[in-house]
Amino acid sequence: MIGKLVGSAGFLSSGGTIGGDLTISGDLTVTGSNTYTYDEQVDGQVWIKDSTASSATQGGHLRLFSDDGAVMASGHRLGVLEFAGAEDTSSTITVGARIEALCDDTWSATENGADMVFYTTDGNASESEVLRLTADNNVGIGQSSPDGKVHIESGSAGTVGTLSYADDLIIENSGAVGISLRSPDGNSGSIVWQSDTNDTVARIYGAYNSGNEQLAFETSGSERMKIDDNSRISLSNNDTGTSSTVFGYLAGMPGAAGAVGNIFIGQEAGENVGSHDTDGNTLIGYRAGRGTFTANTDHNTTIGYISLNTLTSGANNTALGSGAGAAVTEASNNVIIGRNAGATLSTSSSNVLIGHEAGLDISAGQTTTDGTICIGREAGSNITNGAGNTAIGHEALKTTTTGNHNTAIGHKAADVLVAGSDKNTAIGMHALGAGNNDTTHENTVMGYGSGDTITNGHSNTCLGSQANVSAGGAVGQIAVGQAVTCTADNTATLGIGSNTASLGLDGSDTSWAAASSDKRLKENIETSSAGLDVINDLRPVTYNWKKAKDVDNGMPQYKDSEEPVLGLEYGETLHGFIAQEVKEVVDNHSSLKEGFKMWKLKDDGTQTVADGNLIPILVKAVQELTAKVEALEKK
Repeated sequence: MIGKLVGSAGFLSSGGTIGGDLTISGDLTVTGSNTYTYDEQVDGQVWIKDSTASSATQGGHLRLFSDDGAVMASGHRLGVLEFAGAEDTSSTITVGARIEALCDDTWSATENGADMVFYTTDGNASESEVLRLTADNNVGIGQSSPDGKVHIESGSAGTVGTLSYADDLIIENSGAVGISLRSPDGNSGSIVWQSDTNDTVARIYGAYNSGNEQLAFETSGSERMKIDDNSRISLSNNDTGTSSTVFGYLAGMPGAAGAVGNIFIGQEAGENVGSHDTDGNTLIGYRAGRGTFTANTDHNTTIGYISLNTLTSGANNTALGSGAGAAVTEASNNVIIGRNAGATLSTSSSNVLIGHEAGLDISAGQTTTDGTICIGREAGSNITNGAGNTAIGHEALKTTTTGNHNTAIGHKAADVLVAGSDKNTAIGMHALGAGNNDTTHENTVMGYGSGDTITNGHSNTCLGSQANVSAGGAVGQIAVGQAVTCTADNTATLGIGSNTASLGLDGSDTSWAAASSDKRLKENIETSSAGLDVINDLRPVTYNWKKAKDVDNGMPQYKDSEEPVLGLEYGETLHGFIAQEVKEVVDNHSSLKEGFKMWKLKDDGTQTVADGNLIPILVKAVQELTAKVEALEKK
């Protein structure tokens, strides 16, 4: 012993005891054997014993204190317990670990808190704090200022804070943070939530068994979801069927135990699928597919806010977009894509509606809209009760409400067709862009702006960019070629621009292409007397077409150009007639009755000849010549 021992009941001697208090001012060293028996005072061992009756319940008591006459302040040591050993044969003593008590603040009559700190020393004699028990009853492991009831730090996470409602256990690291739950093969590691009335409110557990890793989730003692090592998510022991996936508040509830392969994702998605075994539905989005499903409501796919949310029966519907197919109740085989596309469609089936508000007004209870195709923003957006319509393009067939079997393809194609417009075909931007009457039907137009003059006409055909008819109420007109305008009803006009040729289709032209020769279609049939006398007055000529620049100024349709008129080869010698001369012959022969269509004045002021109408006259002339030849032969 080095130092001084003072006791009120005497002093320490070999084999003796101390009665009363022991005060050590200096160091106390105890050495000796570690072999002893109970109640024996042994060298190298310190026993502290209290056998008084009044304090026997407390046991022995050891107090380490600091008293230098000053108030204890923050960081002051109250006492230190060290664990040391010799580091070499010279008995150099080194401390390997220690425990110390530190004031956490300046002491007073109401404040005397202290931290208990544990230190260890690594192989390089570098000391570090490993554990701290703070004055406010927190535990820090690797953290001297724990933010939670237990704060474990293996590396600083910087300025990351803690939440007031989740500060019971804090695990901090400068990199990845994790908790390892280890158990033998075939056993599970669990995280359990309990209450005072329920031993297992919820549990998450992981298990490994013969190569099959699983993560399972339980509530109220029953497994709800499992994730396996094949990335499969399955739900079991619940009301949403088997092989199904459900995420979201009230999603897929209550569902049928026999339902298979459904996916419900989003708040209230598939909430009312009911007790029927509906299979293969994919419902994603807030209240998507929320209707009360009945039997055989299978294989529907919907993604979007309230999309397909009133469906009760029907199969194979696809609705993508906010509000898409929101009013569908009993329908099948629809494809609806776009915000509010088919938003009012209810019971109609086999429709294709793609684009923002495409087919918007296909209304509840209208089943004749079956087979409607609307592709493009607001395409067919006002169709309420029409069947077999096809609208492809921005605002194509936009105004049509009850028309049937119309086809409109192109930006704003047939966009103003009204109720009752049927069997029209419009292909091209703004094609049939003026049709606005219920008598606008059975028109076929193709090309940019083609047929855009037609308002209430029918049975017209326009082929070519800006090919058009003569008037809004045109009937039976055919215009073929770029910017060609037909001249009259029941007439076909072909060409480019003003360089055209027209053919009457009302029987006035007697060429094979113009009209039928069926006797059953004719009356007042008489043998024509127009023959050799007419032919003899006609003057066949040869000619060349002028260049456009050489045409008289009175014909403004021909502009200054080196190109020949009518698009024909310049300088080529042709055979034919002069229209003005033919007109004079027609006027001079009474055998050519009124209405004979051999000569015609076109709308642009040019004169033309229907050469084909000369055939009957030529036949008559040949017959007359034949008779004369036969008469001469008899002489």
